[in-house]
This record gives sequence, structure tokens and C-alpha cells, in this order.
Amino acid sequence: MREQVVKKVGNKIIVFSANTQYDLHRRYRQYILDEVFSQKTSNHEIFHSEFSSLIDNVIKGFNSTIFAYGLTGTGKTYTMFGNIYNQRETGFNPGLIFLTIQDLLQKIS
Repeated sequence: MREQVVKKVGNKIIVFSANTQYDLHRRYRQYILDEVFSQKTSNHEIFHSEFSSLIDNVIKGFNSTIFAYGLTGTGKTYTMFGNIYNQRETGFNPGLIFLTIQDLLQKIS
């Protein structure tokens, strides 16, 4: 059994999670997230919300990491790569990697 408490504090989302089956002391683990997106959020919206500001920092010499987390089958690969396999059926919907490289190349040229 897993208990979770989600709170929004300022512009951060904090998830407190305890796995009572394995953790006899019920210690909570804390995860601080910058943003949580719904399944209806487009790759372009995610990119403009989170990625574009990171690219500016990378150009200035800072390291950046994007961590996609979720259950199997929830769309992490699709979000990162887009629909690279079935473009004929649904049209090209670029993933975050494509959008990031495209924006990076535009900004450094």
C-alpha cells in the first residue's frame, strides 16, 4: 500500500510518498518537481514551458537535465521522440529532443 500527498508550494510541486509495505518506520520520501503535465498537454506546450529557458542556460555554460518520469506506457518515449514511426498516419508531431535541438541550433547560429 502506498500513501502519497501532493502539495503545491510556490511554483514547485512536492510529492511525499511512503511505501508502508516496506518501510516500517513510515518515512516519507520527498520529490520536488518543477511541473506536472496532463495527458492533454502538447509537446510544444511542454517545450515552451520548461525546455526553452534551459537552452539559454546551456548556451551560457550551465548543465541541464530533463527527467521524464512515469509508469510504463504513459507516453515518456512519445514525449521525448515524437511520432517518428507513424508520421504518414498522424502527421509529424516532433518530440522534445527534436524541438530542443532545433531551438539550440537557431540560437547559436
